[in-house]
Amino acid sequence: MTLIITKNDMIIIMNEMIEECKELYIKDGRQIEIVNNDIKEWVISCDRERIMQVIRNLLVNAIKFTMKGKIILTIKEWKQKIGNVNNGLMISISDEGVGIPENELEKVFEAFTQSTKTKTGAGGIGLGLAICNEIIKAHKGQIWAENNITKGIKVTFVIPLMKDEIPVYFTDILHKGNQRILDIHDKGNILIIDDETCLMSMEVMMYNSNYNVITSAGGKLGFDYLSEHAEIIDIIFLDLMMVDMYGLDVLYKIKTNPIMRHIPVIVQSGTFDDSEVTKAFEYGASDFLRKPYNKNDILHAIKKSKNSK
Repeated sequence: MTLIITKNDMIIIMNEMIEECKELYIKDGRQIEIVNNDIKEWVISCDRERIMQVIRNLLVNAIKFTMKGKIILTIKEWKQKIGNVNNGLMISISDEGVGIPENELEKVFEAFTQSTKTKTGAGGIGLGLAICNEIIKAHKGQIWAENNITKGIKVTFVIPLMKDEIPVYFTDILHKGNQRILDIHDKGNILIIDDETCLMSMEVMMYNSNYNVITSAGGKLGFDYLSEHAEIIDIIFLDLMMVDMYGLDVLYKIKTNPIMRHIPVIVQSGTFDDSEVTKAFEYGASDFLRKPYNKNDILHAIKKSKNSK
């Protein structure tokens, strides 16, 4: 994983993530609180987009599994050794949800693994925490989960306070905020066909974009929606690994249907199987996004797909 390392204030990032997720948590009386011991700023060297992706993913999970109650984000100095570095920054997100059985706490960070307590017919397939784990490890940090004493779960990650240990692959000039990199003004309708957890994360990333986002939890519902509303959809985001239907089967149905085959389909997945990527393009995909990705990756894929129509 290539990291774009810049200096970032984690307090600002956390407040931005809370604001992004506002529409998701204000319902049903849920509250989010930041505990930072009145520290005004926490500037560290990290990949801003990747760390935002971790916090976004953890926050969306906490919101999803906390029907009512409080979600607490804590940020403080970590005074223990992390690899070859003696101190770091610790961030934890604690919820009041269903929790995770003790024997599954480590496994939830493995790809395609879900807790038995959080599995639902519409749930994700267990890539979110695995992606978070990959990003934190790339920062030479650590991430773990533990159950709260009363209820819910707390996920914590630490990042070493390093200056030059991680190579900078790009300059700050190239990293000026993804909303400025592309010039997309035409409002359009995007249909996202994915599992429920992934839909929430995708909705958050597309918040305040120049697109109307329509979501469908699962391949069958997504295809049914297209059958009735294909004329208003400009671009489709389709995940490969869904609970109810294999993404390539959905793609085949879309591309062999005369009323919807003209719509560009961007396939997304956490798979590292190149044969799956090849099949997606053979079936008619306009682009392929490999998870983890950020908002800028999404906008690039949209622009590429629009230009190829």
